[in-house]
Amino acid sequence: MRETVLLTSLVCVAFAQPAVAADLAKIDRTIAKEPAYQSKAPRYCLLVFGPEAKTRIWLVLDGRVLYVDRNGNGDLTDKGERFEAHWAGGDASFGGREFEIPELTEADGKTRHTNLHVSAWYYKNSPALCRVSIKLAGKRTQSTGIIGMGPGPFELAERPKDAPIVHFNGPLTMAFREGQDLSGPSDTPAQLYAAIGTAGLGKGVFAVIGFEGVPEGIHPVGRVEFPSKRRGGKPIEVPVVLKQRC
Repeated sequence: MRETVLLTSLVCVAFAQPAVAADLAKIDRTIAKEPAYQSKAPRYCLLVFGPEAKTRIWLVLDGRVLYVDRNGNGDLTDKGERFEAHWAGGDASFGGREFEIPELTEADGKTRHTNLHVSAWYYKNSPALCRVSIKLAGKRTQSTGIIGMGPGPFELAERPKDAPIVHFNGPLTMAFREGQDLSGPSDTPAQLYAAIGTAGLGKGVFAVIGFEGVPEGIHPVGRVEFPSKRRGGKPIEVPVVLKQRC
């Protein structure tokens, strides 16, 4: 029988959180007030925070400027919500933008997150691949836009109503990397990569959680099921220890 090994890309100790999440599809994706954009095609993304997704923060990319609704009131014209790219490179056909926002506070007024980092790479002035990361409560990083975690790349939308929703600091679940091929030689161990994080709404928005602060020796145990060699026979189950890998 071929041996199968599970290797998680990121492991955390918060797996005891409930996996019940808010229905992101029911969230109203309208913005109360927007600034006068300089580019012809601003791009939209909505960040939500907490198990019930009560904190909702809009991101709007406007060329070399990123608007961030830091107070979550839906008004992007408030003071302190316009950020210039700290790095911008490339030309009209291909390039990127990077932004740093020092701090966000959830709707409860107490839960603070730091180091919000937004990267957007574009092709012919259309953001093609995006990544957003943040340090939860200043302790552990959660990131979305990681290649392979969820179908399709994480792209910003042309309209608010189509904006992808990224869920940070929410209920945790597991996701497997897309496109993994386990059909190698029978004498070669198969490696199935997974991650712990929070599901969002849209392509490529699974928010992977970091393993900072995980005690040594903490390893979830998984189970791999193989079909029986005999038709109608009982499946073969093999327990495996999920090992941590960056």
